[in-house]
Formats: sequence, structure tokens, C-alpha cells
Amino acid sequence: MSALSPVVQTENPANGATVEVNAGTDILLIGSGASLLALTINLPTNPTTRSQRVRILSARSITVVSVTTTANGLLGGISTMLLNGFAEYLFVQGNWYRSG
Repeated sequence: MSALSPVVQTENPANGATVEVNAGTDILLIGSGASLLALTINLPTNPTTRSQRVRILSARSITVVSVTTTANGLLGGISTMLLNGFAEYLFVQGNWYRSG
């Protein structure tokens, strides 16, 4: 998180959509609405810091979640998210690691 206040990216995706997390985002908030059957979340290819952290918060349940990245390694994916669920990823040494 930034020292002053977190950068929040709010999305209200349709079922089956892909959400691109912006570089510099601290919190990705999936806004309220109907439950989703599927959602893909693509983490930043070029994080703004060597240890960028992205927290994913969801105000709805998601049956199948795919967390991806196009250029970096990803260790520790998630497969579903409950209503008001969360996950956290940390970028370290060229890879995204699930840390929560």
C-alpha cells in the first residue's frame, strides 16, 4: 500500500469477464451485484514496485476464479471466492505469490 492512502480499483464485471489490475493498484474491489459463475483476474505485468501487494476483495460470490499474469510467474492461485471473500498477492523477485 502507498504511504498516504491505498489505490483502490473498483470493478463491476459481467459473468465470464477478465479484469485487468492496473499497475499501482493496492486493492481490487469487485463491487456488489449478482453472483458470478466465472471471472478472470489478470495481475499487473509491470508492478510499480519490487514488492507491490494487491488485495482482492469481493462483495459477491464467484464460483470459478482464475488469477493470471501475462509475463510473470504466479505461485498459489485461488479457484473460488465466497461472498465478501478476499485474497492477497505479493510481487517478489519477478513472481506473484499468494500471501493471504
